[in-house]
Amino acid sequence: QPSEYPAWRPPTYHVTSASTPSLLSRTTPKHDPDLPSNFPRNAKWCGDGSSLVIQCENRSFQMF
Repeated sequence: QPSEYPAWRPPTYHVTSASTPSLLSRTTPKHDPDLPSNFPRNAKWCGDGSSLVIQCENRSFQMF
């Protein structure tokens, strides 16, 4: 029995080796004297893309 909806097709991306993304900015977590090797473990963008929330090795959350 044919469906009234067409079969789903995955998106196609046109990516070439010549297109290299550029770094716009860089940041690091706040210094923690109790854990000098603090680093981001996980990061999530907010819904509108204006902020980034990171979870750090020292169990803190920081917003950028």
